[in-house]
Amino acid sequence: MYYVGLDAHKQYTTIAVLDSRSGNMKLHKRVANTAEAFAGALAGLDGPLHGIVESGRSTWALHDRVCHLLTSLRICDALDLKHCRPPRGATTDPRVARDLAEILASGHAPKPLWVPDADTRINRTLTRGTIRLSQAMNRTINSIRAFCANAGQECPFTSLHGSGAKAWLAEVELPAEIRAMLDLYLANLAQLEALHKQAMKHLRQRAAADPRAQRLMTIPGVGPFTALGILAELGDLHRFTTRRAVVAYAGLGPQVHQSGQVNRTGPLPRTGDRWLRFALVLAAQHIANSKRLDSPLRRHGWCVALKHGKNPGKIAIARKLVLLAHHLLVHEEDYAA
Repeated sequence: MYYVGLDAHKQYTTIAVLDSRSGNMKLHKRVANTAEAFAGALAGLDGPLHGIVESGRSTWALHDRVCHLLTSLRICDALDLKHCRPPRGATTDPRVARDLAEILASGHAPKPLWVPDADTRINRTLTRGTIRLSQAMNRTINSIRAFCANAGQECPFTSLHGSGAKAWLAEVELPAEIRAMLDLYLANLAQLEALHKQAMKHLRQRAAADPRAQRLMTIPGVGPFTALGILAELGDLHRFTTRRAVVAYAGLGPQVHQSGQVNRTGPLPRTGDRWLRFALVLAAQHIANSKRLDSPLRRHGWCVALKHGKNPGKIAIARKLVLLAHHLLVHEEDYAA
């Protein structure tokens, strides 16, 4: 049996192979990140091969290249592996690869991460890319408002996407230098709006072809973006054994401070899936603020808002929404009010 430590980088991966019978490193080399290079490096090793690698930006691509060459491949959180590594010497690629192989051989490797399938990765790319476009638009809009405010001109429009706001921005009197910079940002905003529309078009097409997304869209206030975002981030639903686990994964459970008989709840934790939380809170804001939409989710949010405020009410809607979505997907049922 061999234990394979993989220290992956953008263009290459350092491989260290530990022989369980002799306890010595049988192989140590740097290879290119191609399937052929991995196959050539591991060729000739007789016996089961168990690999371990820390999670990173290109982890799933690496998994696809080497998983068929190994008996098992364990992908672990980088921070968990850092705590398991011995504090010795400088951190070099060969030493990290050897340490990973030794951690796996010792049987004290951290819990492996779940590996998303191809459909889940596509959904994550689409939804996370759309979120990044939205965030870029918001940063551009904030800069445009700042340019006007610094020149003593406050924009009277709540949204800058409408024709009225754009007409006001085109006619507002500003110094020549500020006007030149404002025009650049307005052109950038127009380009981002066009890209965002194209991204939403791809989302609608993919949601229309996915029966699970169609099931989630039976919930009032849930559109293609929210449906695909929930599917992309939750992934394998059987990973969650309790309702509390679903809420904790989304990062929507309040922090609890307990001392004796006193329990106090605080703000939301910084843990959890931030992409899932973004999609859920965005949908919750739409449900809470919509005057034409009346649903049990909206009424639940307003009941909480009357006691604790608007923001806790929206978080309550988001929390209820992810639990409802998980229930519908597990039991394969459509929403019925």
